[in-house]
Amino acid sequence: MSWIIKFTINAMVTILSIVFAIAIVELLLIYDDYYLTPERYSVEIEENEYLFIDKNVVPFFSQQMSESSDIFVVGDSLTEGVHCVRNEFDFPARLQVYLDGQFKVHNLGIRDKNPADYVDIVAKLKLDKADTVIIVLYDNDIHVNSKNCKQIQRQAQSSDLYIPNFCNANNEMDLNKKNLGIIQQINNQLAYIKPLRTVRLIKESFVNIPFFSKYFYRSELLARWTNYDAEETKWIISSLVLLDKIVKEKGADIKFTYYPNTNAISDFDPRHSIWLEFILEVNKRTGINIDDPYPFFIRNAISDSMVWSLTDKHPSCEAHDFMAKHISKLIVN
Repeated sequence: MSWIIKFTINAMVTILSIVFAIAIVELLLIYDDYYLTPERYSVEIEENEYLFIDKNVVPFFSQQMSESSDIFVVGDSLTEGVHCVRNEFDFPARLQVYLDGQFKVHNLGIRDKNPADYVDIVAKLKLDKADTVIIVLYDNDIHVNSKNCKQIQRQAQSSDLYIPNFCNANNEMDLNKKNLGIIQQINNQLAYIKPLRTVRLIKESFVNIPFFSKYFYRSELLARWTNYDAEETKWIISSLVLLDKIVKEKGADIKFTYYPNTNAISDFDPRHSIWLEFILEVNKRTGINIDDPYPFFIRNAISDSMVWSLTDKHPSCEAHDFMAKHISKLIVN
């Protein structure tokens, strides 16, 4: 029996050592990822609650108008910049600095939103002729969920917005994660341990390996941008046209850009090729110009990684500064 006891003790020591090592790594990753959570300010738009981090935007959804020339930066969590907002180093805050008082810049970035939300936000905004709206797109904007379908169907009642067929049919979303490959299904089963930063780190490591990256959900999203027969792509192009129309009918100016990925900045980044193709196709079909900020990052970045932490691939504060510097030139010119 002595060998059984010895084996059990060795196994327990090994397991405890592994658990202790993971705990240490997890604590270090938590420290690396730490930031102060900003306050949020609620605005109800079309029966949906939007929680903005910029309290100064709230009056612009009522009848209050500004005497200044205002810039409204609309986007998702990358535009929002919660990691850097406490130090006023988010992209819109830095844009305010670079414009040197010529405009008043407002941060309308909000996490987990896409152009279906942007249409509602911009339609509700009280704009005047001196104002500018900047729409900041990102890779995952092309995903349409059931909430988006309801928004799109409502918006299409008063516009020429394209409604994806799966919205009309009330079917499962075309890009439902559970319908994807084996790696995505395994990933979905890890719900209980996903919050662990150690798991995120391992996952991100696999994403950056070309062989494995194609099996992840985000790769499926990217592929849709240049599939012009895809229902989501038809919708997103028509939503850009609708946004352009809404803003111009209010007499304001509108500009489109996208937030480039900053976790692997390279001349050979295939994501940039996808965006370039989409930009050219949109211009060909609609006449809308979408700004391309990625060359500015390539020319000026001193590192190929400008992300918040090892486990959070949102842009770093330095990346927000880059984005603001580039967009300031777009505004001034």
